[in-house]
Amino acid sequence: MTELDKAEKWERYEAWQHTASISSLIANIHRDTEKRHEPFTWADFNPFDASGEPKQEKKPQSPEEMAHVAKLIVVALGGKIIEK
Repeated sequence: MTELDKAEKWERYEAWQHTASISSLIANIHRDTEKRHEPFTWADFNPFDASGEPKQEKKPQSPEEMAHVAKLIVVALGGKIIEK
């Protein structure tokens, strides 16, 4: 790996630090402390590890999980869920 490659990976990691910090701040403001006792950190929101490599992907969502997330978004935006 060349020094240029290392620099590019570091820049990618560093570029996400700001976004990750703001995201953790917002998440902690809205965190339900009874459901999640420990606060979010910037590392929870930075998709790269300190070496600049992407973090390991989590398992793919199931169709049921995707449907649940979609329903949460609809309700959060003021919509109503119509069950068939």
